Amino acid sequence: MEKSICTWHFFVPVATTLSAGLNDDTPASCASRSKEESTMKLVSMRLIVQDIKKAVEFYELVTGYQAEWLAHVSAEIITPGPVPVPVPVLAIGIVETVVFFKENCAQPASNQSAILEFMVDDIDKEFFRLKEFGIEFFHKPKKMPWGNRAMQIRDPEGTLISFFTPVTDTAINRFKR
Repeated sequence: MEKSICTWHFFVPVATTLSAGLNDDTPASCASRSKEESTMKLVSMRLIVQDIKKAVEFYELVTGYQAEWLAHVSAEIITPGPVPVPVPVLAIGIVETVVFFKENCAQPASNQSAILEFMVDDIDKEFFRLKEFGIEFFHKPKKMPWGNRAMQIRDPEGTLISFFTPVTDTAINRFKR
């Protein structure tokens, strides 16, 4: 599988905030761009955590890549991603960084709806690798209805993490787009 280099950022409470910015005054043309005319790209997912050191150590263990600390409140991990599907940036920051956006817009350890997903070459090999570290599994590898074989764990702050390997032709082809 051809790989590209992608970056995961870590800053210090676990929450992800995404605002579509659409309201009754938004022109319809802004809500429905074609791929050819769109300049918007999803490039980052930010986790706000209580304990950045613990979170970064966990994601280093899980990904197998070492973090680069950008400041005492932020770090990033660069992981390979499938081409042409780029992996967005995973940003992790301390609760004190939230005020740079809007005070109280994100709270640590409160995510109950988002799942971080990592595509891996061999889900069973990854299961046994992580099992050696004593990681508790939310569920062990199993085939999902959409064609992936997947397992799930939680990070130290409770964020659900899914690891998957596409196993059906439809799922495999979905990641070749």
